[in-house]
Amino acid sequence: MVVHTVEISLDKAVTKMSEVGPLSATMLVRSRMFWSSLAPNEITIYGFDLGVDSDSIRITGHGQATVTDTQTSFVDRKEAFEDVFPEYKSEDDFESLDEEDSDDDFGVDRTELAAAQKERTRLVNALNAARDELRTFETSKAVLEDFVEGKHNEIDLSTLAGYLHQYQQENKELTLKCQEASAATVELEKELKTATNLATKLQRRFDRARNAAAKPAREKREQLRKALQKKSLQKRQEKAEALSFWTSRVRQLVVHLDCFGDSSDTSRRNSIASTKKQEPATVLDPNTVNFSLMYVTRNAKWSPRYELTLNTPTSSGKMVYRAEYQNTSSEIWRDVKIILSTSQTTFSGLNEVIPWLHPWFVKLLKCDPLEPPSKGKDYWQEGLENRVEVEARKQRKRAENVQFRSVQHMQMARHAVFDRPRGYNPQGLPLPPPPPPAAAPRIVESRQLARRSDPRPFHGSEAEAVTRVSERGLNLPSLVEDDATSSDDDDDVATLYAGSNALVVQESSQQNYGLTTTYDIPGVRTLRPSSVSRRLQIAELELPSVTFSHLVIPKLRPAAFLKAKVTNASTTTMLRGDAGLTLDGIFLGTTKIPHCGPKNTASLSLGVDPGIQVKYAKPTVRRSTTGFFNKEDSAVFTRYCRISNTKSTSVSLLVLDQVPTSEDERLRIRILQPAGLDKDGDKVKIGPDAGSPKSNWGKGTVSMGKSGEVAWELKLEKGADIKLVLEYEARIPSGQKIAGLN
Repeated sequence: MVVHTVEISLDKAVTKMSEVGPLSATMLVRSRMFWSSLAPNEITIYGFDLGVDSDSIRITGHGQATVTDTQTSFVDRKEAFEDVFPEYKSEDDFESLDEEDSDDDFGVDRTELAAAQKERTRLVNALNAARDELRTFETSKAVLEDFVEGKHNEIDLSTLAGYLHQYQQENKELTLKCQEASAATVELEKELKTATNLATKLQRRFDRARNAAAKPAREKREQLRKALQKKSLQKRQEKAEALSFWTSRVRQLVVHLDCFGDSSDTSRRNSIASTKKQEPATVLDPNTVNFSLMYVTRNAKWSPRYELTLNTPTSSGKMVYRAEYQNTSSEIWRDVKIILSTSQTTFSGLNEVIPWLHPWFVKLLKCDPLEPPSKGKDYWQEGLENRVEVEARKQRKRAENVQFRSVQHMQMARHAVFDRPRGYNPQGLPLPPPPPPAAAPRIVESRQLARRSDPRPFHGSEAEAVTRVSERGLNLPSLVEDDATSSDDDDDVATLYAGSNALVVQESSQQNYGLTTTYDIPGVRTLRPSSVSRRLQIAELELPSVTFSHLVIPKLRPAAFLKAKVTNASTTTMLRGDAGLTLDGIFLGTTKIPHCGPKNTASLSLGVDPGIQVKYAKPTVRRSTTGFFNKEDSAVFTRYCRISNTKSTSVSLLVLDQVPTSEDERLRIRILQPAGLDKDGDKVKIGPDAGSPKSNWGKGTVSMGKSGEVAWELKLEKGADIKLVLEYEARIPSGQKIAGLN
């Protein structure tokens, strides 16, 4: 049976649309073909990327035909790389650049030089002629001598006198001519030397003038040569990138079609692959089939990118929401409509978290009666520190040792190169840091957040999940609003850039459908395979409400973590992704934006704020006094934490600590300081004696939460410090001791 075959290259077909998701892209391709109604038809669509999901291929269209079956397979490419990319056929053309014309004088007069060169040429020719004449006379004289020497025995005496006279006359003439030729040669050599020196001098003068006149042309030629060389290098790089996506095999789809037969049969469909109600099809040639092909490729994706700018004096911010999309398949999408979809959003979460204050459970452990333990400090160790706290202290100590060795190594290297550099320390220890600068305006202080000598970066890895505290039911207090106003310089800058001449950035249009949000990119684009992502601005969002707060967990790390609580006041959903963070005009680095819907809030960790200094003393334990006949032992545990606000504004802080939680009724634990914390939910005010004795440190409260958690909510004024004391008592039966469960 004769089969009518048609082959369609996907590269030549019309790609109408590409809906790009975070993990894949859905392509819509349309084409028209002529088919035979007298025989079975076989359509081969060739050139699919290897990453195309064969189960996702769908065919719809219009025409007097029926799709009987389809087949997908992998085949070798039929075209060469240069056939698909003809622009990479040409060789490098910077080598074919014309050389400089040596006869070009570039407008410099060479009349004097030409005259001197002409005179030198004349003298050279004259000298050569004189030398030839001298050699001729000398040769003639030698021939005469040889003739006389050979004929003297053959001469008759009667003719001797005449022969001698003739010889003397010839010899005299030849001698005179040799002398004249020799003198002429010497004179011409002197004249030639003078003429050569003059010509050389004029040649040098002419060359300097010509080089000066030719410099612009040579520079232009050199620039052109470099431009051609750069263009050739870029072309080779583009070719190398295109080759990296080039595959020797591709996927192809074979579609088998049969005719309807009697077209008047109304029970047959008017679409080649549709089971739904069809819109009225365009009247076409009976031998023409229009079809649409949809498929999904895994080698295309997009991801959100943000530019986040926060302003601490005004508690506001701005966010630029961008999308990065790229085509990493082997297909070229020409003049395609791009749509970004969020229906498959599965972005990764934060990688780092701040310390987590887990409950501290303890129990009683019976001692060996044959070996009663000592009632010293080690006896109460399990009630003094838990294992998590000990491990955190060890990690900090290891980190400090690594940093100290690094500083010491750099200092030793510096001493080895320089004899005694400025600031030399004979002990080889690192020099103390310089004193802090004097108080400056708020804008200067906020910029110092990224310049302090804290060993961790401002957006350090330990500070990537402050939001975990809120999930446990603790409300972080807001940073106290200040009355700082923008400087005059800021107003001038705003005035300078305000106006109708601002650069317009093209944005996409947003559409919501159920749980799916799509962004239509205006216009059409041609997407070649590339390892470089394209960036598109989706929206520019104003953040009118940004709340800054601090969190301190001194027992795990003596540092204050700064957190920003951002309210999404727009109708755009912020997807989880990377964001470049700028705080008060200083770029800090890259952070993570969590998923945040419209009218919701997102918590961002901004790292350790060096403007809040935290010192945490090593916990102590002392045995309390008990009666002689009392059958129980008791001890008092004390922890101190001092917090200093070196900033020029007051701040709000949440400080967390904890006491052990007993799982045995015979082990009783009671908080002594702060007083008034007897059960969960108790809350008392902090007295004025907790802060600096000569200043108003601020105000605050302390409360007791679940599982022995103690939380101080403080408003600490600028330049003030406060000493927080946590003291608790533990009572146990004699002969037993405290054993930690974690």
